[in-house]
Amino acid sequence: DKMEKENGAKGLSRGASSDERDMLTTQVANDKKYIDELNKALETKKTEYKARKTLRSQEREAISKAIAILHGDDARDLFKKSFASHGYLFLQEHTAALARRRTAASEALRVAGHVSKDGRLLALAARIRATKGRFDEVLDAISKMLTRLKQEENDDLVKKETCERERMEDTRDAIKKSK
Repeated sequence: DKMEKENGAKGLSRGASSDERDMLTTQVANDKKYIDELNKALETKKTEYKARKTLRSQEREAISKAIAILHGDDARDLFKKSFASHGYLFLQEHTAALARRRTAASEALRVAGHVSKDGRLLALAARIRATKGRFDEVLDAISKMLTRLKQEENDDLVKKETCERERMEDTRDAIKKSK
């Protein structure tokens, strides 16, 4: 008769459906924004791809031109002429450069030996001057010298710590005896 229960159920249903409608409207708006952002990003990527594609085609074209130039008959003739004109000059220049480096290394070690008054460096400089070939012997001597120097450094550190400890003990003993 009064339809109170049925009107209450209609009101609840109407409220729930209006909330759901508002939520769906918001979701549709957010989805449209997302789709618009994706479309903008797609257009940007398309233009970047076109630029990369043209750059790649230009690179391929340049490489093929370079290969054509290098494999051409004129280039081959020029290479043959340049090889014939070199002879053994390149090898001699390399040997002279090696001798200059050997002399410079020897001189640097000699100066360092005089400054530090280390006979080992002077002996190493003399050995470099005497060698005619590679620096293998010299490099081995340097690595052995570095190993010895590290060992001497470790020994000195142990001696220093021992001396400091003994001095502290002696100081404590003197303080105790004076009291």
